[in-house]
Amino acid sequence: MSRSARVRVALVLGATVVVLALLAAAYAFRPRQELTALVRGGAALLARTEGLIERAAEFDQDAALAALAPNAHNGSYYRFDDHLADASVSQVSETVPASAGRAGRLDFEFDGTDAVHLVPHRGDYVLEDGLLKLVSDGKTYLRTTRAVKLDKDSVGDVELRMRLEQGRSVLLGWGKQAPEANGGTAHLHEELGQIRIDTIPDGDFHTYRIDATTVLRKRMHAGDQIRSVALRPSDVAGDRVEVDYLRFIPKLDEYSAAPVGRSYESLDRELRRVLYVSTPRELVYRVQIPKKRPRLSFGVGILEDGSPDCSATYDVQYGQY
Repeated sequence: MSRSARVRVALVLGATVVVLALLAAAYAFRPRQELTALVRGGAALLARTEGLIERAAEFDQDAALAALAPNAHNGSYYRFDDHLADASVSQVSETVPASAGRAGRLDFEFDGTDAVHLVPHRGDYVLEDGLLKLVSDGKTYLRTTRAVKLDKDSVGDVELRMRLEQGRSVLLGWGKQAPEANGGTAHLHEELGQIRIDTIPDGDFHTYRIDATTVLRKRMHAGDQIRSVALRPSDVAGDRVEVDYLRFIPKLDEYSAAPVGRSYESLDRELRRVLYVSTPRELVYRVQIPKKRPRLSFGVGILEDGSPDCSATYDVQYGQY
């Protein structure tokens, strides 16, 4: 190789080394640039957050509302449910309404104590240790062996506890006709209202709870009675299923833990917090009422149709606070 050729090779090799070295330096420097930018951006964000916190600490709701033009919807407010702990509760009378504690129930416990049985319409099954056990063919369903009688409007929730290995859903059905009208069975067909419940097929027990107040509206009207129940426990053939219980839980159960409390109810497709009181009781609040155009608003609902006479009254007494 000539000298000039050797020089050219050396220059090319040298240039390659230099370029590679520069690229390495650039890649080494780039993370530092990004880290520096991140630190700067984070510092700016923290500064803005601190500013918002300081301004929020100085915010005065009353002053902000007072600065608005007069409007019936502006102003400070006092929610009775927010201040339940401040209320004094007294029982107006020792008389308990005749309907108290009489809410109907429909439970299938599979422990030998069920008044009405819920069993597969075909195939073998076993009742053992309070469980109904079966191998599903994907179409097998449980059905009530005789008529049940449950006021649809009294049901608050339906709760199912079971385990399965493969099925992705179960079908729960209910109808207004007694099983005797269908040859002694309650079928999962168009005459029943139905709901599909997604399941977890991992072989472990899971509890599924649905809001019956909206679900039971399918094919049923106010005042209707549930006369038959059906349950398809799996949609996969060969699935091993164990059902612990199926319970139709009364609305009153949610409000029986305490005579006064807070809960949630769905009104006009909106979930609202409510204050409940088991009658006859009286709640007394001591509230400082503003001088300018105070306004009181509330709504009243009764869980049971046909309940004894019930009314909600309020009495405002002005005095030393």
